[in-house]
Amino acid sequence: DDSDFEIEVLRLLSEGKKIAAIKVYREQTSCGLKEAKDAVDEMGQRHGLAVQGSGCLGGIMAVLALGLLK
Repeated sequence: DDSDFEIEVLRLLSEGKKIAAIKVYREQTSCGLKEAKDAVDEMGQRHGLAVQGSGCLGGIMAVLALGLLK
């Protein structure tokens, strides 16, 4: 159910687990990393749960972590 996965993404964002939220989004939608990140960021902003990025290093770590979590 779409609302269940959205709730899970929002829960992860509220816990500061943005990478895990992006992973869940990708698993449910089969979209690419950039599309998932943008969608999760937008969901978080819509619900007041925007997690601040940590710059370039954060982006690199996210890509590496997502690659390792597959």
